[in-house]
Amino acid sequence: LAWAVGAGTIGFGLDSLWIAVGVLDYHGAPVAPAWIVLLWVGVGLTLNHSLGFFAARPRLGGMLAGGTAPLSYLAGERLGAVVVPEPFGLVLVAAVWGLLFYAAFSRVGRAHARRLHEPALPGGTGGSGWSPEASERPGGIGEK
Repeated sequence: LAWAVGAGTIGFGLDSLWIAVGVLDYHGAPVAPAWIVLLWVGVGLTLNHSLGFFAARPRLGGMLAGGTAPLSYLAGERLGAVVVPEPFGLVLVAAVWGLLFYAAFSRVGRAHARRLHEPALPGGTGGSGWSPEASERPGGIGEK
């Protein structure tokens, strides 16, 4: 849940910044609209799960996020949700997304590593059981 709140807060700040500097226009809204903030919250919810693959590969995750960020906003423009007044501004968005997601995936990876080194719980094996190696083995985590 903390990742979702953090992503929503950062997303609100970034999209509001893009509005202020003229990179994006949400039809005259002075700050990021609620629906885009909720999309950021959704991304935050996936960092430990479907995007968890990138926790062990933060550079790759950052490059893919940065490379696809402009496509997300251009798709939103085609749907009429946002206006991109100057497409070159999306280069800045791509760079920020790349750095942001590199940092996020690095933090997720460190959090996973800390959980792996937690002391054993009574009646359990301790830690979360997640590791890059476990996620790549046939059968994944918990295979006996």
